[in-house]
Amino acid sequence: MPVSDRGWSLAIWMVVFTILTSLTMGLRFVALRVQRRSFRVDDYLIIGAFVNLIVLEVTSWWAIANGLGAPVMTLTPYQASVQLKLLLSAGMTWTFATVLCKLAVLWMYTHIFTVRPFKIAAYVTMGFVTSYAIIFVPIFFTHCIPIEASWSVDPVVQATQCRPIKRQEYASVSINMALDLAVVLLPLPVIWKLQIPTRKKIFVSFMFSLGLIIVAIMAWRIQSTVAASNQPDWNIALYTTALQSHLEVWLGIIAANLPTLAPLFSRFIKPTMKSYFNNFKWSSNNGGGSGGDGGKQYRNSHNMAIRTFGSGGPDLKAERFNRLAGSSGDFSDDLMDRYNLNKVEVCASSRPTSPDAIAMRRDFEVGIEAYDQRPRGVHEAV
Repeated sequence: MPVSDRGWSLAIWMVVFTILTSLTMGLRFVALRVQRRSFRVDDYLIIGAFVNLIVLEVTSWWAIANGLGAPVMTLTPYQASVQLKLLLSAGMTWTFATVLCKLAVLWMYTHIFTVRPFKIAAYVTMGFVTSYAIIFVPIFFTHCIPIEASWSVDPVVQATQCRPIKRQEYASVSINMALDLAVVLLPLPVIWKLQIPTRKKIFVSFMFSLGLIIVAIMAWRIQSTVAASNQPDWNIALYTTALQSHLEVWLGIIAANLPTLAPLFSRFIKPTMKSYFNNFKWSSNNGGGSGGDGGKQYRNSHNMAIRTFGSGGPDLKAERFNRLAGSSGDFSDDLMDRYNLNKVEVCASSRPTSPDAIAMRRDFEVGIEAYDQRPRGVHEAV
């Protein structure tokens, strides 16, 4: 039979989110190379989750080709058995993928937040997540005894040799939702105790709270499971379950990867954005870079005076400032010399920082004013 409309819909979802998930996986390991760090346990865990996702998608493509989402009365016995095999396979691969995602995030937490009570809480949560997998994988696997009865289309076999699937669905999704909520909420108290601006706390909290979307999907799944009891056609309801299972895994992997992409943002995106906006402001303040002396830019002039707000003038402050050698803004890992800028001190960290830790840096915006009498200029250090 041709692919059903619901099958085409699931296929589109799979193509789009497989590309997005694969992209975040690739960027995660690009960021790993930028950091020059070795593989950690959470990297291997997220690879395991991605492998289970691929297996889930392969079986889903097979089910789509055999009438997933179509009315069950239009399926042949073979096609109906394929849908039931998808149900069994999805229960296993979905469980492994979601558990590995949660373990990867929790392990990453232990490298970011090194406070002992937090690490203990993270390890305890890992224990609950692992226990969930140990308990529910055998439950899914032994839903029917013998296992061949799981894909039997005979209603008598289903009634006599299989347990009602709704019970394990309610228990599995409810516990999984509680675990996801615990993983999301765990780092928030620590984040809001950090001595960083409120806007950064909000941004970091948002990044770690993407798992709330997964919690919402699980609540939707519980609702649809209840609604399926009034749906006589189980193959139509299977489409919704398949979409929900895929969304949980896709978003789980994306949420686990996004925090690891910070080095790429700091190394490539943030400097590019700063350079663009600084050049735009410079061009605007100097007549667009064309015509008269207003278009002249003295960025490389060696006779620049430096002035701070409230200072006694550029000549006075120029004597109290030490010029930073070179034009590069990059800092090495070793301790740099300390430069006293009047009442402001600029220096690299006096102790090595782990590449996995959250680093905080104060940025100083520097404005340059060009005067008609070349090569006179002023640096304003804020």
